[in-house]
Amino acid sequence: MAFLLRPTKRKNILMTNISKFEITLPKGYVNVFKYPELSIVLATIITNAICSYILFTRDPNSFLYYGDAVSHLVIARTIFDSILPGLAQLGTTWLPITHIMLLPFVTNDFLFHTGLAGAIVSTGCSAITNLALYRIVKMQFSSAHLGLLASALYLMNPSVIYMEITPMMEAPFMMFFMVSVYYLQKWWYYYHNNIWKQYRTLIKCALAISAATLTRYEGWILPFGIMLSVFIVMMITKREVWRYRVEAIMTFVGSCSFAGIIIWIVWNFVTEKDPLYFATAASSSTYPFAYFFKSDPIKSFSIIFEVAKAMYGLPVLILAGLGIASYLYMNKSSKLFPFSLLTLVVLMMPILFEFIAMVQGSLEIYPTNTEGSWYNGRYLIFLAPFLIFVSVSLVKIIINKRKKMLTIIAVALVIESWMFAILIQNLDRIKVVAMNDAFSELQFTKESQMSIDTSNALKQLYVGGNILLFTESQQGHLIMLNSNLPLKDFIDIGSGMYWDISKDNPWIYGDYIVLNEYPSSEDKSDLTYKAYSQWLTSKYDDLLTKSVSIGNVLYSPYHIVYDNGFYVILKRSYR
Repeated sequence: MAFLLRPTKRKNILMTNISKFEITLPKGYVNVFKYPELSIVLATIITNAICSYILFTRDPNSFLYYGDAVSHLVIARTIFDSILPGLAQLGTTWLPITHIMLLPFVTNDFLFHTGLAGAIVSTGCSAITNLALYRIVKMQFSSAHLGLLASALYLMNPSVIYMEITPMMEAPFMMFFMVSVYYLQKWWYYYHNNIWKQYRTLIKCALAISAATLTRYEGWILPFGIMLSVFIVMMITKREVWRYRVEAIMTFVGSCSFAGIIIWIVWNFVTEKDPLYFATAASSSTYPFAYFFKSDPIKSFSIIFEVAKAMYGLPVLILAGLGIASYLYMNKSSKLFPFSLLTLVVLMMPILFEFIAMVQGSLEIYPTNTEGSWYNGRYLIFLAPFLIFVSVSLVKIIINKRKKMLTIIAVALVIESWMFAILIQNLDRIKVVAMNDAFSELQFTKESQMSIDTSNALKQLYVGGNILLFTESQQGHLIMLNSNLPLKDFIDIGSGMYWDISKDNPWIYGDYIVLNEYPSSEDKSDLTYKAYSQWLTSKYDDLLTKSVSIGNVLYSPYHIVYDNGFYVILKRSYR
């Protein structure tokens, strides 16, 4: 392969110098591009800050719509503020990196209770993601202007922006994923150059992948991706000495990229005596729609397409199709085609994981009863870098025609297509896919509103002691966050021996009990349900009267001080 034997020549083939054909800006605007990477970082931070301000002034709970977001904040806080503080509070189901990143910011009460701690972390991650996207495009097409265009497009989708300012795992994962893609591509360009540059670059890629595997389970496909990439290079390398070099790199870097998965398996073994506890615990959850997609790739693909159309708009998807064809056509030479195809596959890996999981039956994305709402629709933000890359590819092929007017039209067409999502959504909760999720928006579900009411009542009634939470885990976290009480006063499933004792003998530690009166079918799949369902007796249901002592084995030590039809607060009766 000539492009492997002479990298400088390959680089010239792959990245045509287009400086003569790029748009010349007035002198007053040229300085804006003097420090493009700094401009990208600042633009991302400013955009997210403005959107955060708009949403927060509109509704202070805007960052807490997702129940998972509340749980991430609470888990991070309990590492130092709980009845049993320590790293064990990281748990074994959710991967730990996001909680560790949140830890410095949830120490501040205001940032913790408002969710702004997550906005800070996610915004920082998004700035690095956007910077990595800029470098990838710049390296691919030898054009800083196209890199800036790609970065601008990344800030033009409301769903992407919203997930960049919430305490969720998506933004940190996107950062690690895009950094790994950047270093993998950079290694390709270093190929056959200094061997130590190759090692350093691939080690950075492997470390980013390991971090991604400790952020979201979608990242668990990435180590196999990097191994496949290096293996393909090894197979197409003709010279034996270079093949041996690639084999050495593959062995060393492969072990680094799997380090995150190994760490998590060992952590589960140490804490739960089960190396696969994270999988068995997650499998206890029910997936009511999973059977609809299982073993049916056509239905799964159609759902992904519909959510992508709702999130990005049909014009962007049409441009993406043209962009894929343009990118492959530009690199149709047998020397470049394998690398080009590999680039597209790598950028698609997170969505490929979601697709495989849907077909396998362990993930579900489906429309809810609320118009325009998709359960787990937020996962389609992982498609943004791919759609941006192929959209810019369409501009690149027009630039190669050396027609300035056509280039201007192409740039305008791409920008207008991406702005279409902003114009029709405008950060409107009903229209933005990532916001409009009836299963996740806390303030718009009756049970979650009752959880907030319960936390407010608890704040007024509490005079000291331990509060035992016999509730579904996510709603319990919401009560903990909104009560403004120290988390060390709560006992829940993460409280170790205190929970193990209290679930069967609540009166030993529980001065207060918050009990879910009528758990829904979804609650019954929660790990806490079995613990407190034994106390949901018909005798208790018949005697729900405030401030009346209940004469059975559980309720004789307590009396009811609050009841809203969903939750009841019991207070110990001291005699």
